[in-house]
Amino acid sequence: MLQNLSFRVVPTDLEIFKGLQHLRSLDLSYSDLPFSPMASEILFKSLSNLTKLTLQNVGWKNMPYNIFHMLPYLETLDLSNNEINYLNWSHFRYPKYLKEINLSNNRIFLDGKITIPSSILSLKSLDISNNSIYCTCDSLLFFEELALHNVTIKHHPEAYICTSPINMSGKSIADVQCKQQLEIIVYTIIMTVLFVSAFAIIAHKYRYRIRYLIHISRSRRSWKIRKQTAQPLVFDGFVIYSEPDKNWLYNNLLPFLEKQHGYKLCIHDRDFQYGRLIVDNIVENMKNSRKIVLILSESFAESKWCQFEVLLAHERFLEQGPDSLISIKLEEITSFLMTNTLETLIKFATHAVWSDHNKEEFYVRILDCFQEKKDFFDRNNSSRSQPQNSPSHAKKTKEEEKSNMNVSEKFEQNEIRCMLFKICSSVNHMSETLYKRMDALEESVKGDITFLKNKVRKLETSIASLQGNISDS
Repeated sequence: MLQNLSFRVVPTDLEIFKGLQHLRSLDLSYSDLPFSPMASEILFKSLSNLTKLTLQNVGWKNMPYNIFHMLPYLETLDLSNNEINYLNWSHFRYPKYLKEINLSNNRIFLDGKITIPSSILSLKSLDISNNSIYCTCDSLLFFEELALHNVTIKHHPEAYICTSPINMSGKSIADVQCKQQLEIIVYTIIMTVLFVSAFAIIAHKYRYRIRYLIHISRSRRSWKIRKQTAQPLVFDGFVIYSEPDKNWLYNNLLPFLEKQHGYKLCIHDRDFQYGRLIVDNIVENMKNSRKIVLILSESFAESKWCQFEVLLAHERFLEQGPDSLISIKLEEITSFLMTNTLETLIKFATHAVWSDHNKEEFYVRILDCFQEKKDFFDRNNSSRSQPQNSPSHAKKTKEEEKSNMNVSEKFEQNEIRCMLFKICSSVNHMSETLYKRMDALEESVKGDITFLKNKVRKLETSIASLQGNISDS
């Protein structure tokens, strides 16, 4: 029974191997084989049990796509010293037992994007030396993956010479340096994540101040319109308080001012419009109130919403003066909780101190602050009844509006400068911290790489020793 066959003639009869279904090895090297898929199919269709096929220097420029599905038991394939210029790994998915492939000394261009299909699980040896290689990190990764899957790469790396790019031409594939590029990518990703995180932290930390500046810009136009149209106010006072002080407000201040003296206060639990944003409710109701009442306490100074409302109250203070604010001090506030804005309002605004032992004096003081109600509405009514087109009145009004707007603009500019200064300081501090952490990370990565290299060397030594023992046995 013929199992091995080798000859160096051109097979003129394409059915020359008919009846040789038990042939295991075939060598047709240096034969001018026909390349057409139809001829190849007729030539190899009877060799279904072939395990080794050698086709060195047969003049092929491409591999016939239809021959390998007829060779399901093929284990060794030698196509070296041909002119094959394109490698399609999908052609090898049919032989399930393929262990060795030799494609050396061809014109194959390995562009770095090549991958071996998972279907070739049995591959143990590959030789693609002396072909054109575009040396990149992807090409290096291709060979590393082969080694990882225990595939022996013959003549590597000395016979794998780069032909491109220009800076790598003539060099070995082993000279490709990817560690630095990988580190740059990793560092870039880490720095991007850290800077985005830093920006998010800063934005969160100053979110109330940012909201305040936005609402200053939004409210300036509506404030000018309100002054021109002279719309009547809805509330006598807008009360800023913290949740722990709610009981004091409902048990003391509201009964005195609303039930006994007929004033109307804006309380967010009671008077805010449902369905609107809290910020919009605050801004709108402040505009509709004659005065702003601050109920000061430790919990007030700790509340973020109260601090936001204090910033808006400070804008009102700059526009209309200290008479537009009333501060009620329920207790002393710790100095580290006192912001510059709150300290300014307490210093210049009319204030009253609550005491259980001297309630009458407190109520008289509060009542004096609200006594302007009648005079206020009288002035509004008289201003409407007087002609508004007098030159002196128009000139005075324009000067007041211009003065108020200049003060508001200066305050807004100062607020922006302060915020930008704090943000820059925070960014500088975080940058220094990030650089220190990056240095520490780099040292740690270098230590890990050294440790892994030592482990690999020990593993290689152990494998070599084990192979020696196996050979001896």
